[in-house]
Amino acid sequence: MTQLLRLAFWAAALFAFVMATLPQPPIQLFASDKAQHMAAFFVITLLGCVAYRGFSRVWLMVGMIAFGAAIE
Repeated sequence: MTQLLRLAFWAAALFAFVMATLPQPPIQLFASDKAQHMAAFFVITLLGCVAYRGFSRVWLMVGMIAFGAAIE
């Protein structure tokens, strides 16, 4: 189960990266770009917390902040 959750985490992170770097994403769930980013990072962070239970939440947040800054 842990392997599946980790795969889902990395797949979601890759999906968010690709969608954020496209000039015009083909899928838009929300009218607001900010709402889409918040939803994506909420899902990725939630998956990260569940998939990597033994990992420090502080470092997970630092990683998510770095990831968000890198794709902006």
